[in-house]
Amino acid sequence: MARRVRNAVPKQDAGTPSLDSHQAKGGSPEGSAIRLRLTIVRHGPKLLDIDNGVGGCKPVIDALRYEGWIPNDDPRSIDFVFRQLKAKDHKFGTEILIEPL
Repeated sequence: MARRVRNAVPKQDAGTPSLDSHQAKGGSPEGSAIRLRLTIVRHGPKLLDIDNGVGGCKPVIDALRYEGWIPNDDPRSIDFVFRQLKAKDHKFGTEILIEPL
């Protein structure tokens, strides 16, 4: 049986720096824009139609933006990649990878 978490608040890893106020607005203090690759990999019991998979990423991307993990969610700020894999042995979950370009 799956566990449900209620009122969960994500905590930032102490070893991972968050974006400062300039970076969160899509630029750096020097004026150059930050560009990131955001990869979301879904591990599920079956593969979804691509429009359902990508559309389901919107709340995750918005949460990453609101928490300051990505500067913005427009195409100038991030290169978005969605992948999905059929999970084996009930190892379901979602991987999120944020890399500088």
